[in-house]
Amino acid sequence: MLKSLLQMLISKIGVLDTGTFSLITGNAVVPNGLEAKENRLSCVAPFSGYVVATVKCKARVVDLMVNSNTFTQSVTFGMAELIYQSIQAPCSKGDAVEVALLAQTNGPIELKFFAINNGK
Repeated sequence: MLKSLLQMLISKIGVLDTGTFSLITGNAVVPNGLEAKENRLSCVAPFSGYVVATVKCKARVVDLMVNSNTFTQSVTFGMAELIYQSIQAPCSKGDAVEVALLAQTNGPIELKFFAINNGK
């Protein structure tokens, strides 16, 4: 009974498929003379699953939005300086996904989408 219930639940929510992913890249650019600058990277989710936003530069605020709603936010102002941050959120195929950050140094930004293998 429990096994069939678990199989039904997994078929409904799906399982993360780490073999199927899509990577969107960009760069945070802070002009000389500025302490920090807002940078953004956005795209449309290619399939349903999860998106992982990775920022490889010093940033005070990293905000991951799905359909213009903040889903995850990382604030490091006044904390130890982080040069690598990664945050995630669920998304559906066709959702507008955007990462916005207040960068203090130049560096790469990535949005990596992982599919769920439930066929949706």
